[in-house]
Amino acid sequence: MNIPTQLPLDPSAVTKNPNPSQRAQNTTTSATQKTAAVPLVDASRKADESSDAKRKNDELNDVVKNLNDHIQQYRRELQFEVDEKSGRTVVKVMDIEKNEVIRQMPSEEVLAMSHRLTEMTGTMFQEKA
Repeated sequence: MNIPTQLPLDPSAVTKNPNPSQRAQNTTTSATQKTAAVPLVDASRKADESSDAKRKNDELNDVVKNLNDHIQQYRRELQFEVDEKSGRTVVKVMDIEKNEVIRQMPSEEVLAMSHRLTEMTGTMFQEKA
């Protein structure tokens, strides 16, 4: 029994026992049909990905807006900074009225310990070299 290795996309093009010349023709037709269909699939996939990314971005913006509105009720503010020595992101929760830090993540102690560890590691490698 002869089974073609590539099936044509058009069901009417399938024959029960194609001879070698018909099989070659079916394979050529199938490849042509597949090539023609690929750009349409790629274009629709890109459009879907673009719409998904836009939808996710809109959802994220809505969540951020809701969080900001909620935080404002408590007269709090979030400040984002980058620690110069370690390059780590630092988040501070500030009291707007008193202009003081309520909480910092990572804390000053953790940042100081990180700085010391970095200095010690640098010193160890310098001594070995």
